Amino acid sequence: MAETYTRTLNNPIEIITTVKFNNKFIDNSSREYIASTIFHESIHAWINYLYPYSLDNKAHHEKLADSFWFNRMQNALMELFPKMSASDAENLTWGGLQYSLRYQLLNLQEKQNVINTNINYKNSYLGTSCDE
Repeated sequence: MAETYTRTLNNPIEIITTVKFNNKFIDNSSREYIASTIFHESIHAWINYLYPYSLDNKAHHEKLADSFWFNRMQNALMELFPKMSASDAENLTWGGLQYSLRYQLLNLQEKQNVINTNINYKNSYLGTSCDE
């Protein structure tokens, strides 16, 4: 749904981050799904700042799946959308992390719940439509 690019300026603590969203997928998505994507990409940017030059995309997703970052994204969703259930927030947070080791530890039903929740919010079957 999106990609994050970061480059350093004159020294490692000065960076420019660009996030590109794929409007083809975002246009029909719920606000919750878009927010989840923004949180995901924001953590990518933060990791780029913390570990310049050292992590590839797989390593990034392992960090995002770590409970330290994962819980922050899930909690941010629940704070932004107080009516959202913890399980929906968790499932949305798993979006994009399906190749992480922690995701692989989920059982088949948990993985299917992640997939279904993301599809439903992505297509605005659940959540708040951007038209509202």
